[in-house]
Amino acid sequence: MRSKAIPILSLILILLAGCGGNESSENAVEPERVAVETIIADYGSLVVSKSYSGTVKGIEQADLIAKLAETVKKVNESEGDRVKAGQVLLELDEGGPSSQYHQAEAVYENSKRLLKKYENLYEEGAVSENDLDRVETDFEVAKANFRAAKELVNVISPIDGEVTALNVNEGDQAYVGQHLATVGRRDSVRVEVGIDPADIDYVQAGDTVEITMQGANGKVVSGRIRGAARSANPDTRAFSVEIVANNKEGILKVGGLATARIHLYRLEDALLIPIESVLIQKGIPKVYRLEGDTAHSVEIEIGRSDGKNYEVLSGLDAGQEIVVLGKAFLDDGMLVNVTNREGEAQ
Repeated sequence: MRSKAIPILSLILILLAGCGGNESSENAVEPERVAVETIIADYGSLVVSKSYSGTVKGIEQADLIAKLAETVKKVNESEGDRVKAGQVLLELDEGGPSSQYHQAEAVYENSKRLLKKYENLYEEGAVSENDLDRVETDFEVAKANFRAAKELVNVISPIDGEVTALNVNEGDQAYVGQHLATVGRRDSVRVEVGIDPADIDYVQAGDTVEITMQGANGKVVSGRIRGAARSANPDTRAFSVEIVANNKEGILKVGGLATARIHLYRLEDALLIPIESVLIQKGIPKVYRLEGDTAHSVEIEIGRSDGKNYEVLSGLDAGQEIVVLGKAFLDDGMLVNVTNREGEAQ
């Protein structure tokens, strides 16, 4: 009897152990999945652009510089005022120690009176034509000297435009070479930028440019390249490129710093992925590539960018699925839930 009881007891224990194992398997917790959005790497065209900074200037602009070290006696205009060519913006003290205004004026007035006298004498036959010519020459010299003296104390706008900068007030002491004011046209503007030597061959007159500046609420002004230098600046090693733009809406502020985005060339059949899909870790670009529902970190080599996409040079093939959103929560080998696959939960 005892020898038969042992196998029956063993069988019961085995059955109980089997039931317990099934219950443990059914209650096992599946690893948590990270919600991500993905995209399929594919070939496309890429417009390669670069951004350069430059100061906005009037299409026609005059910087007015002090030629005398004298007190500013009068300021006739304010910033934003419209002025005509020949209009006096500022007046310096004509009686100051460095001004020759009054001396030149006296010589001019004397020469004018003398010329009038000699013209009368010539008509009466009292002086020769040579004497009259000499006096006329002296008068013209005195007139030119007086005009130059007036231009030193009266700061005149050489063009029609707006006062875009005014750097002195009445009573200030001006110094020789000081930038007193700027007059320019705001309806059209120009921006000069320095282009890298490697890119200058792609820049051509007439190419369109996108211009933006801070404080313009992200508004973009379309411009075009008017000309490009063919020799580099010896100090910066950059090539000067002039950009012009219509500014009737006044979006670009003269004197402000603008950013010009220049389209250099187009890459065809480039393997493209979104910029936001790339992680840069210790200087090495990486993406998360999916194999089924598992994300694997892979190193890639990237090339040019258009501000939205990267060109992939190696490490990835067309048709492979990569994570775009949610990559910051991933580690190599983690399971994912792709929310933007057709038919899956959003």
